[in-house]
Amino acid sequence: ADKVLLASSVADDAEFSNGDNYPYVVHTNPLAPASARLQQVTFCRLGTQGIVVFASTDLAHVYYSYEATNNDVCKLVIRAKYMFDPDTTDFSIIINNALNIQSTMMLIYATPKCAALLIEQGYNAGLFRKGVMIIVGQDISNADMNPYFSSSTDVGTILNGALGQKFWPNYYILTQSAAAVTFMNKWTKQNSTESACDSIMDSDGNYYLYQNSSKVGSCVGLNFSSYSLSGTNLNEYTAYTYDATYLLAYGIDALLKNNKPITGENIRFAAINNVSFTGPTGPVSLQKGKPEFNNYARGSRGGAITYRILNFKPTLYATNPSEPYGVALNVQSTGAIIGCNRKLQNCVSLYMNTLNGRFANGYPPNAFSNLPTYVKIGALFAPLDSNGYPNKLQAEMLAAFTMAISEINNKKDGLSDNLLPTTTIIFDLEIANGYLDALTSGQSLLDAFYYSGVKGVVSGLPNTESLATHKVFSSDLNHVFQIDSFASDDALTDGSTYRYKAQIVPVDSYEIIAVHDLICNYFGYSKVAIISSNDEFGKALFDEMVTFGNYCELDMLLNLVIPLSETDYSGVVNDIESSGAKVIILFVSGSTAASILELGYENGLFGEGYQIFTASSTATSMISSFSANANVEGLMKGVIYAEFWTEYPLLTESGKTFVSRWRQQTYRGQSLINGILQCDTSQDDAGNTYLYQSQNGSMCTGLNFNSYSSDGSDISPYALYTYDATYALARGLDKLIKSGLSVNGENLRTFMLSQVNFTGVTGYIDFE
Repeated sequence: ADKVLLASSVADDAEFSNGDNYPYVVHTNPLAPASARLQQVTFCRLGTQGIVVFASTDLAHVYYSYEATNNDVCKLVIRAKYMFDPDTTDFSIIINNALNIQSTMMLIYATPKCAALLIEQGYNAGLFRKGVMIIVGQDISNADMNPYFSSSTDVGTILNGALGQKFWPNYYILTQSAAAVTFMNKWTKQNSTESACDSIMDSDGNYYLYQNSSKVGSCVGLNFSSYSLSGTNLNEYTAYTYDATYLLAYGIDALLKNNKPITGENIRFAAINNVSFTGPTGPVSLQKGKPEFNNYARGSRGGAITYRILNFKPTLYATNPSEPYGVALNVQSTGAIIGCNRKLQNCVSLYMNTLNGRFANGYPPNAFSNLPTYVKIGALFAPLDSNGYPNKLQAEMLAAFTMAISEINNKKDGLSDNLLPTTTIIFDLEIANGYLDALTSGQSLLDAFYYSGVKGVVSGLPNTESLATHKVFSSDLNHVFQIDSFASDDALTDGSTYRYKAQIVPVDSYEIIAVHDLICNYFGYSKVAIISSNDEFGKALFDEMVTFGNYCELDMLLNLVIPLSETDYSGVVNDIESSGAKVIILFVSGSTAASILELGYENGLFGEGYQIFTASSTATSMISSFSANANVEGLMKGVIYAEFWTEYPLLTESGKTFVSRWRQQTYRGQSLINGILQCDTSQDDAGNTYLYQSQNGSMCTGLNFNSYSSDGSDISPYALYTYDATYALARGLDKLIKSGLSVNGENLRTFMLSQVNFTGVTGYIDFE
């Protein structure tokens, strides 16, 4: 029934923060969860708005303190929280979920082992990459994690710029505040209690103050004159005990002056509500607690508590792995930021793992960059293949894309200064290998830049992947315009399925338009026999020739569709012979064409006086499909097909000018940094993806542009098509933005297909 108030100066267990469970305990030292509030103060003062929290269940009280104090200094958005068992070793599910949050500020409260495993696995998955800040709890703001990283792990890179904090208990003593100077003067002038085991006892006469009563000669007295006035050899919690004693005294004093009974209940009330003073540990006052959170922090110190902000620097780690953190600055729980004191601390300049060198705000870069100042687009390339190895073709297309973006955004180089003159293009790069991966990448672009999405997409992905992303962008819910510089599948001719797209390169079947031109205008033929396979390939080629070919009207003496199950082609040969046609057009597979030609040749057909036209894919595969004893030279004699000449632009003046600018680009290969070969760490504007390396930095994809031949013979021609695709999208966006209409997929499609026409490095460009 009798309540006794305990004024603590050392104990800091998180349990004490529950004011309902420990109502009669007050503290002049901070409790462990106060470090979480300190982090909140740091986030707010340095500009953070949103965070992701990872905490093991044995440290759940830390996250609880975040919720309890979240409005004290500023309102932080806790974008996601992940709680896990302290024995967890596989964090893949948590990491995959966190990747979708698009946060750049990650707060980790865990044991050293859990924290190391989480950080290493997250780094390998691309979660803890350049641009993402790691904040670690007070208990692991040191080298304790080091033993738990795998031997092959580059700790210096993984923890690059990580921040932590440590309570600085003797800040006011060491910085010699007025109250601290007074305290130290009094302290050093006390009479020594160490000589002859001073026999002074407490007021009850129960205990000696300066000796052990049960152990003769065991003295604990002090020689106060031996202490430095600066307090450097004074136990850092001594002054907190001094202030705890005054805290009780001031509480009792307040009761006596108001004629109140001296009870534990009343002392607690007075200490919490009526006591405020400045002691050698700084301003002292107590928090009243938060009833909605079990009276969280009731009786906890609410004055200026000072913490060191620790900063992991790779150079420190390389020099001394046991001391990888330096002090960047000091922060007080009141929100004050204090510079590092070089006389007292190992100071380092604040170094952060961010893209712009400034403190992360918790959101991805450019999350709130909007039109008309910025326009957001997507980039789809795969500079790393599905096995994680560099794909040079894709790396070159990506480089051409970024080259075009740089030129368009540079309004002073004389290249395209009037294109999007007041708008900067920013882009999110997504890498895709395979159909399912591409579906995910497409969705990521819809959610890019903190779910604001992209307005258009340039894709250099192959057929399978591009068809997948087109599916995503042409759904009933999503209308995003995609322009392709590499995919050429005939399925892309289906404008009803793939509505929001354009091609810089022709689809495969478009070559038949050239064949139609040859037949009509070069040879002057009109009577033909067309043999097609009963599949998408045969249908697409037939449509190009008959439906879309407009050079002349062909007189089809024979229009024969062969079932895919057909293996006996004697009937086909008989039908061709009966038709009387001398010009034969084969829209079939290479093996089928070979069988028809061999059989017809044996029967006196396809000799002198006959002309065979076919598709490039048929012709190239036909040669290897003839029987072993076939007269290939005779069978193939005079066969004509048209093939897309991708390299042609490199032979033109505009192509040569492109090559010249290509070779002048900044070197993006490996560089020697601090004695270690490292990849270029440039990222996209969303801060999601490295442009020139794998997410964990183990594989570089950057190019040495100056090493390319001056004639461009070693540049993939698809780089030029990607360059033009990027300019085409920019021109469409330019016209749409200038029109004042809403920048959306529907309007961009209209402008791209009706108003974009220009001469690029690959020739004249417009869209049907």
